[in-house]
Amino acid sequence: MSEQARACAAYLKDHPGYKRIMQELLKKYRSYGRPAGIVRLDDATQEECAAARGVFGRSFSPPLRFQTAQFEAALQELRFGKVSLKEVLESYFDTEIRTKNELRKTKNSRFSSILAQILEQTDNDTCIRWLHTLEEPQSGGYQLLRRGAAKDPEKTRRGLLQACRSLDWLERHTQSAVRLAVLSAQANPGCSIGGTSARKRVL
Repeated sequence: MSEQARACAAYLKDHPGYKRIMQELLKKYRSYGRPAGIVRLDDATQEECAAARGVFGRSFSPPLRFQTAQFEAALQELRFGKVSLKEVLESYFDTEIRTKNELRKTKNSRFSSILAQILEQTDNDTCIRWLHTLEEPQSGGYQLLRRGAAKDPEKTRRGLLQACRSLDWLERHTQSAVRLAVLSAQANPGCSIGGTSARKRVL
């Protein structure tokens, strides 16, 4: 991050009129992954209108409205020199901006990694076919398990592993009925079947 971006962010922080403007800019950047969209404050205060004038060099009145790309372009005309809106936002909020698309890719990657781990631990053909179907977004369990992996990857991994062990055990004991609690104990001794939402839904 450049010193110019830090200096620009510090200046904006020193002027409270920029607070909601910066919050809206952050939302737009996270949504689009670039300076895009329109910032609009219908109930903008005089202080916020004055803050926008300080960047754009022209008068504003409620509703305060401008394009995100125009705001970044206007920043270049200030005394801080060539700065990117992304760097200014990251410095202002002391955070790393990750777009919705980047977050989605991270979740997908985490879930794929869990599936790969389970595939390495089973040689049951039924389980292998089932796990491969879970890699497809249109599969019934994909969204549920992907959300679970994002919140608690280890819990999701254990649930999938127990599901595979249960399927394997059932295929080897097809001649008799079995209680759910017994199946749970066989698949994962010492673990209650009610403890994992993924397990309850996929068995």
